[in-house]
Amino acid sequence: MKSIFTITFVFICSFQILLSQDKFDYIWPLGFGPEYHSPTTGIVQGGILMDFNNTPPTLSLHSFISEEQKSSICDSTGQLLAYTDGCNIYNREHTTILNGDSLNPGKVFEEFCSTFPDYPLWQGCLFLPQSGSNDHFYLLHLRKDDWLWNPMDLMYSIVDATGDNGKGEVIAKNQIVFSDSIWLGNYISATRHANGRDWWIVVPQRFSPGFHVSILTPEGVGYKGLQIFGDSTYQVYGGQTTFSPDGSKYFRNWPEGLLMLDFDRCTGLFSNPVYLDYTVVPNGAGGVAVSPSNQYLYLTAGDTVHQYDLWAADLVASRQTVAEYDGYVSPFPTYFFQAMLAPNGKIYFTAGSSNNVLHVIHDPDSLGLACNVEQHGVTLPALTGYIMPNYANYRLYDLPGSPCDTLGIDSPVAVKEPETSEITMGIAPNPANDLLTVQLKAGVTGIVEVRDLTGKILLTTVKRTDDEVIELNTPHLLSGIYFVSFRSESGLLNTRKMVVQR
Repeated sequence: MKSIFTITFVFICSFQILLSQDKFDYIWPLGFGPEYHSPTTGIVQGGILMDFNNTPPTLSLHSFISEEQKSSICDSTGQLLAYTDGCNIYNREHTTILNGDSLNPGKVFEEFCSTFPDYPLWQGCLFLPQSGSNDHFYLLHLRKDDWLWNPMDLMYSIVDATGDNGKGEVIAKNQIVFSDSIWLGNYISATRHANGRDWWIVVPQRFSPGFHVSILTPEGVGYKGLQIFGDSTYQVYGGQTTFSPDGSKYFRNWPEGLLMLDFDRCTGLFSNPVYLDYTVVPNGAGGVAVSPSNQYLYLTAGDTVHQYDLWAADLVASRQTVAEYDGYVSPFPTYFFQAMLAPNGKIYFTAGSSNNVLHVIHDPDSLGLACNVEQHGVTLPALTGYIMPNYANYRLYDLPGSPCDTLGIDSPVAVKEPETSEITMGIAPNPANDLLTVQLKAGVTGIVEVRDLTGKILLTTVKRTDDEVIELNTPHLLSGIYFVSFRSESGLLNTRKMVVQR
């Protein structure tokens, strides 16, 4: 017998990560400074670790040396390895990592890092795993060195996770990639090269719509040049930059508007600039994030959160307001500010100023109000600032079918072998296009699922007892690698890798 199903996107607010090797962003450091409980106000200060190894993520209070954390990195098992405030690099014991002192030397370091310590960066630090290595990590960081605190150098330092008896060691420090007047907002964003191994690194230029592009390979960080799009009016301090989860689009958000660019993960070239003018969206801009499926763009505008459908024919007309500030104070007004897509598939926003809450979008791949924005949905054990730690999508790998997908790196997900030969499954054709046939023997019931590389369920349907062939219409799946799995009612599992080519 045969059953025919049309694919529908079923978005789950928390999805399973199938391997530990991509858990580099599983612990977020928030908060600031040593633990302190005010006897008069009851306000708590201190460092916070938000741990996505647990569901829901757990929150723990610690004493930090640093005042505001800009980025962090975990080891291959999702355990905290290092984090930074732009002045120093700290280990999981919240002490300065071996040789991790004195990042970004110069007059700005001397003014800020001896007292707070907190280097005045907005989004100016980012950890990336070294291409081809399991235990070396690059920290990209921006150095300021003039009286206006304008960033002038993109630098890198290297952390060896095996050093100092597993607590980590900095083995190279303050190496200059290029020197230029980098944009005042101090932005570093990165996405994986289409070969599945290397990383593209993007830093906007100051007083110019230019973008510095660099690449991290097994040989180190190399500068690839400056690309210009638009005019020089886009130069205001504030906002955020990010790539879409699939790396195909880049976003630069600031109070006057948003610039969206297509990005070629093979060549590192931008194209097709699209502008959103914020004269129609009052109250400025702050954060930017994109849903796991790459369909929905979220922008914060002070007291509102807006959603845009990136797949819509008319991007501007697709805008919906999905949240308006509800007046909550904790202890200051909790407006919407910087955003970050988390490993659990939710989007979190800082609240601006120093507050003890985060806002959360529980279902970012749902249209309009169904995305479920929960204001002050996470209560933190201490205050945190308006800066969100900066991360890349570490679960993005190769781009199948692209001319530079030549290294045989198929995905970060290992296909689990069937637990018993009793359950057999065939899929055809493979590569698939608009129709996929799943063949299973009769007499077995269970669930058929299609997942992407992050483990997110894109399709789920029931296999009935008499079904032997299930046909899935898959026109909405983009080119890439997916996993088709069948789990019987008795718990037996079989999984097959599926490639979609367009």
